[in-house]
Amino acid sequence: MYLINPEDIRFDMVPIAPFFVGDSVYYAWVAFRVDVNQIPRIEAERVRHAHWIELKEDHMSCDNAFPVESAYYFTCSECGHSFSDDTPYCPHCGARMDEE
Repeated sequence: MYLINPEDIRFDMVPIAPFFVGDSVYYAWVAFRVDVNQIPRIEAERVRHAHWIELKEDHMSCDNAFPVESAYYFTCSECGHSFSDDTPYCPHCGARMDEE
């Protein structure tokens, strides 16, 4: 799908024949739209929706007797890549993290 930036669509005004009313001169104006086919387009992609899968990794003591600390990681449900932060978008595939 290709999209057009609405700011690129404009109307140009061109004066045509003058007409006189008393001592004043007025011009009739004609508006025409710039050819839409000449406006540059951008390629759009489908928005991907996903969610973060929270993973907890326990680090054990040297003799594996008790956990020392826990680290949390987040995995994207769309691409499967893991990250240490849960951002609003996946840094790898760009999916929007708005699914429940």
